[in-house]
Amino acid sequence: MRFQQLSDLFKHMLVCRESLASSYHQLGAQASFEKTRILLHYLEERERKGLSYYQTLIDDSPNDIAQTWVDLSSDTDTLAQIKDVNLNQYMDADAILTWVMLIEDQLLALLEQAQQSLGLGHAKESLGQVIEHHNNRQHQLVHAVHRLDDM
Repeated sequence: MRFQQLSDLFKHMLVCRESLASSYHQLGAQASFEKTRILLHYLEERERKGLSYYQTLIDDSPNDIAQTWVDLSSDTDTLAQIKDVNLNQYMDADAILTWVMLIEDQLLALLEQAQQSLGLGHAKESLGQVIEHHNNRQHQLVHAVHRLDDM
């Protein structure tokens, strides 16, 4: 994949989040274990709520940020991995969390790669806030899964 401007990267993040929500919904319908269904429902809702963050970035970012040139390429097609997920109906919460963290780490790496390609300035600062938001969501996810384990 190739991203020329930050707006392209933000749009990719939005599409990945939409695809994740859809995948969680489909997987939840197939899951055999109640705990797994609860986790997948939580993940689906989490992604649906998170969509607004990237939509706001796309809609409200000043042009000097959205149109910042990054010329970023990635050999990893995260979107294809999301769409091609092949977890079976007997999957457990640990298998799901492992896959989710793989996807989250790939998205984070893409954001960090973009930030490293930028010089000092407002765009780099703004992307730092996006990375911080992503990290916070990952921490919340891990905490939520631990709470689920305590059930």
